[in-house]
Amino acid sequence: MSSEQKVVVITDASQGIGESLMKGFRETGYGVVVNARSIKKIGSNDPAGAAVEGDIAVASTCDRIVF
Repeated sequence: MSSEQKVVVITDASQGIGESLMKGFRETGYGVVVNARSIKKIGSNDPAGAAVEGDIAVASTCDRIVF
C-alpha cells in the first residue's frame, strides 16, 4: 500500500456542487485544494486542505493552486 496522499483540485468551490465535492473528498481522506473568486478559508488546523482565492482565468491564480 502506498503512503502517498491523493490530492484533488476543485475550482468554483465556494458553494453548491463544488462545496459538496470538497466535503465528500475530505470525508474520504483526500487532500483538497479549492479555488473560487471569493471563498472561505479552510480551517488553519486542517492539514488536508487549502483554499486559493482568485480568478482561475488568471495565470498567477493557477500558479498558486498548483505550487
